Amino acid sequence: MDWILKLLNRNVKIGDIVYGTVSGIQKYGVFVSIEGHQQGLIHISEVKNGYVRDLKELFKIGERIRTMVIDVDEYNQKISLSIRVFNQGQKRTKKNANKLPFKKHFYTSYQLNLGFAPLRVALPKWIKEAEKQMKF
Repeated sequence: MDWILKLLNRNVKIGDIVYGTVSGIQKYGVFVSIEGHQQGLIHISEVKNGYVRDLKELFKIGERIRTMVIDVDEYNQKISLSIRVFNQGQKRTKKNANKLPFKKHFYTSYQLNLGFAPLRVALPKWIKEAEKQMKF
């Protein structure tokens, strides 16, 4: 609970640029101390595009780095960070101007663009099944 209160007081949110100090380096990512009391992780896939051989070649413990918050998991008390977003090298165009440089979670397949059609098809079947169960 303390962690959440500190997080809320700091108002860390997805898209924020935060500065931190490298506090640990593992094969899977870099731990960053944010403002001395919060820990974030830069997963190896968020360091740069392409293959990363050894994170110890890119980072040193105690090094101060600029990161972007790409996810805040209040339940697991984890902050996901990225530096890859600063190295994208993509030119902004009208097509990608509004796209966010961080992960976006979808609970459905947004690519299919089905809307309510599956529900419209399934609803009559569900109603019949419910009516059968009510008769017993």
